[in-house]
Amino acid sequence: MDNAWCSDTYSGQHNAPPPTEIDDKMEHLISRSRNLLDDDQVTKAIRIVMEAVEICPCDPEGQGKQRHGKDKSCHIIQCMEAVKTNDPAALRQVAECPCTCGYPWPSCNNPQHALALDQLANCLDKAKQYTAALSTALSTVRLDPTSAVGYCRGGRILRYLLRSHSNDPNTPEMRAAAVATQNIGTIPSSVVLRDCLVRFVEIGVRLTSRYRQIPKDRYDTILQRMAHHLRSDVARRDPSRAMPPELMSLTFSFLSISDLIRCMLVSRSWNRLVNQDGLLWSHLSLSRPGNAKGFFSIFLGRHPQIYTFIIKDIVEFGLSPKKLFKILKGMPELRQLHLGHKGAGSYVLEDPSNTWNVLAKRLSKIGLTHLSLKSIKGVHSRILPFCRASLRVLDLVDTCEGLDLTPCSSALNNLKFLRITNNGREIYLDLARFVAFTPNLEEFCVSGPFQLGRSDVSSVSHGYKWPRLRRLVIDGAVNQDFAHFADFFLWDPVMPSILPLMPKALRSIELLGQHGLASSILSDNSDLDYNEKDESFPFIEVFRCISSPLTPEKLKKILSFSARNNRLQVLDIALDTKSFVPATPTDRFTPKRDLDFLACDSLHTLGLHDFNFYHDPHSLSPTRFDGQPFVDWLDLFPNVHTVYVYPGNWDNVLKLISALINHPQIKVIYQNVLAGVQWDAAKAAAKEKGKELNSTKRYVGPVWPAENWV
Repeated sequence: MDNAWCSDTYSGQHNAPPPTEIDDKMEHLISRSRNLLDDDQVTKAIRIVMEAVEICPCDPEGQGKQRHGKDKSCHIIQCMEAVKTNDPAALRQVAECPCTCGYPWPSCNNPQHALALDQLANCLDKAKQYTAALSTALSTVRLDPTSAVGYCRGGRILRYLLRSHSNDPNTPEMRAAAVATQNIGTIPSSVVLRDCLVRFVEIGVRLTSRYRQIPKDRYDTILQRMAHHLRSDVARRDPSRAMPPELMSLTFSFLSISDLIRCMLVSRSWNRLVNQDGLLWSHLSLSRPGNAKGFFSIFLGRHPQIYTFIIKDIVEFGLSPKKLFKILKGMPELRQLHLGHKGAGSYVLEDPSNTWNVLAKRLSKIGLTHLSLKSIKGVHSRILPFCRASLRVLDLVDTCEGLDLTPCSSALNNLKFLRITNNGREIYLDLARFVAFTPNLEEFCVSGPFQLGRSDVSSVSHGYKWPRLRRLVIDGAVNQDFAHFADFFLWDPVMPSILPLMPKALRSIELLGQHGLASSILSDNSDLDYNEKDESFPFIEVFRCISSPLTPEKLKKILSFSARNNRLQVLDIALDTKSFVPATPTDRFTPKRDLDFLACDSLHTLGLHDFNFYHDPHSLSPTRFDGQPFVDWLDLFPNVHTVYVYPGNWDNVLKLISALINHPQIKVIYQNVLAGVQWDAAKAAAKEKGKELNSTKRYVGPVWPAENWV
C-alpha cells in the first residue's frame, strides 16, 4: 500500500476547511517525492519529502523542527510497550508524551503532514532501512494517534518483517524485528512478531474508529471513501487489493454482523477474501453484535474455524438458550469464549420452556480453554458441564448467586486461573470443594461480598492444598469463618504459623479491601522458633496487604527471605507501629531503620497506607503530618520508580507529594489525598518534571492477566 489510508478516512475531512497555500505546496512536494521514488531515486525522494515535513505550519515560530537522535530504538520500544498492553488508551497516552530520551515528538492533525511522514517511511522502506522506516511510521502515530496513516504503514512494515523472518540476526529485517519486539541482539520468534503485528493493527483500528468525527458513518461508506484516498484505480474498484490483509481482517473483526453484511457488498473480491481470511475467523470480536436472527446459523455454517468468540453485549445479540446451543454446537474449534453484558445489573438467561434441557442432549464435550462471563447469570451452569478437562481460565464476573462446582468438577482438574467477583448480595464459597476440584490452580482471585468457609468433606484430606498456587488475591468485603478458612487454606491448627505451610511456588499475595483476613491468614505464633535461613520459604515477589496493619515482626517472617535474595518486587502495606517500643521517650518509628531487613535492589514499587510519622507528645494539633521518613525509606530501594501513598486525611500532605515529585528515582505516583488547587498545582509540577501523578481510590486494584485475551 504505497499510498496509505489517509486520516480523513475516519475524520470526515470532506467537511474540513479548504487547503491553504502551504498545504498545496506540501502536496506538490509529496507528489514529486513519489515520482522520484517510482524512478528509484530514493535519496532525492527523501530530500524532497523532508522539505514537505519541514514547512508544515505546525511549527509556528518557523525555526525548523527539532530532530530525534539517530538511535530511535527508545522511541520504537516505548510505543511497542504500549502496544503489548493491548490498550488503545496506553498507545494514545504514549503518543502524547515525550520520548523516554526526552525528545518532544510533534503533534499535528494536518493530513498533509501525516502523508509526508508516510511517504518518508515509504522511502526508507524502499531503501531497506527498516528500523528507520518503522520509527517514522510510529512517529506518524505520535503525530496524530487517531489517524490511520501510521497504523497502515507500520502494519505493512511489520508484516514484511514477519514474512522475511530468518535465523540471521544481522539482516536489516531481523535487526528491525529485534527492536520492534524488544529483543535487541537476539532473533525474535515469528510468533512474537506476529502477535506484535496483530496487536498494533488492532489498536489502530480501535483508535481510528473510536475517535472519528462522524459517529454514525456506516462502515461500507467508510470503506468506499478509503478506496478513494488510496488514489489508485485498482483500489477504487477493490480496496482489498491495496490493503494489508491484517488491517482488513481486524477492521472486520470490530463490526456488527449487519455491518459485516453491508461491507461484503463493496466488491466480490473483497467478499471472497473476507470469507477465506483465517485470521479474521480465528478471532471474532463483536463489539456491536446486533441481533443476527436467522442469519446466525448460516454464518456459523460458513465459519466453523472460529477459535475465539467474543460478544460484548449479549442483550443486543439476543442471547437465548437456543443461540447458546448454536454457539457451542456450531463452533467445533472454539477454545476461548467471552460473553458480556454492558447494561446495569446482571442479565438472567431465562428458559421458561425448558428449551436448554432438550437441546443439551445433542451436545458433546467441548474443548474450551478460556471461559469468561460478565454480568450474566444462568449461563455458567449450562456451559461448564460440557467442558472437557482442557479448561485453563475461568473468569466469572458477577455471574452467580450460588456457585456449586460439583456437577462440573471434571472440567476443572487442569484449571490454572480462577477469578470470581460479585457485586450483589453475599455469596457463600465452599473453599474445601474449590481446592478439591482444582488441584493444579495457579491463580485464585476473589472480589466482592463473599462468605468464605469450609464444609466437612470427608473425601478432602487435611493435607490437600494448592501446591502450584502462585498468586492469591482477596479483594473487597470478604467475610470468613476463621476456624474453617484459616485452618484449611493456609493454617495448621496445631502449628498456626502460616510460613512453613506456604506453597513453595507462591509468588504473589494480595489482601486488599475491607476485611480482616490478614490477622488470620498471616498469623504468627510467638512460641514458635523462627529460622531466617529456612529455605522452604517461597520467594514472594508481590506482597500487598492493606486489609489490616502488619507488625514489623510479621513482615520480617514473611518477606525477609525474599528481600535477602533480591526477589521482592512490589511491596504495598499498612503498618502497625503501635507495638513499637521506643528506646528513649523522644525516639520514634522510622521505616528506614526499623524495616531495614526489606532492603533490596529488586523492588520497583513501594506503597504505604494510613501512616503519619509525626511525633510530638506536647503538640496540641492532632492533624499535623510528617511524611519525610517515607521519603528516606526509598534509600533502601535503589531501583524503585513507582509509589503508592495513601496516608489518610492529615494536614500538609502536599509537602510529601512534592518531595516525591522532585525525587530523582520516582517516575509514577498514586495517591488520593490531593484535591482542588493542591491537585492542580501538584499535577502541573509533575508534568514539568516528566512524572506521572495519579489520583485513585483507596488503593490500586489487582491486575487480572486473563483480561488481555478479551
